Amino acid sequence: MSPKYIKLIVAAGATLLGGGAIATTTNIKPAQEVATPIAIEETKPTITQETITKTLTIPHETSYIEDANLPKGQTRVTTKGQDGVKVEYYTVTYEDGVEINRTLDRTETTTSPITEIIAQGTYVPSQPRAETTHCHNSTYVNSAGNSVCRPSTASSSNATALCRDGTYSYSQSRRGTCSHHGGVHNWL
Repeated sequence: MSPKYIKLIVAAGATLLGGGAIATTTNIKPAQEVATPIAIEETKPTITQETITKTLTIPHETSYIEDANLPKGQTRVTTKGQDGVKVEYYTVTYEDGVEINRTLDRTETTTSPITEIIAQGTYVPSQPRAETTHCHNSTYVNSAGNSVCRPSTASSSNATALCRDGTYSYSQSRRGTCSHHGGVHNWL
């Protein structure tokens, strides 16, 4: 590093000694200019960079679907939702240990969120008809606790479905109707 020069003006009657000291004398002389080299050390700031990451949660969404097999007013989670995860990568610049800049370099989704799906019941059971006490083929107690006629080949105004094997069902819910008779051919 080259030395810097500072211009000093020495007053009349003073003498500049080595190292920049001034001594006065009784002889009065006109002021003179003297250039004396003085070493000034310049310091450069220390610049450093690092990459940091920030992990963030991606909230999952919720979707609703109608379910004709689920009684109205009831809900059921068909797919459990799960939050996702994303990572942000930053370059951080420091000057003498103090942050002076932060730049987002990229974002990466490491786990995608899973949408929660909730089924909402729309099924409204039909009201039992007056003829339910007269069954052609015995009765059974359904999941709601009601006594219902078993499927039979005889048709009546109480039948709710025609099964694929030709029998008539008197079910009060759509779930399981004609399950042992080939499934529902036609709803009545």
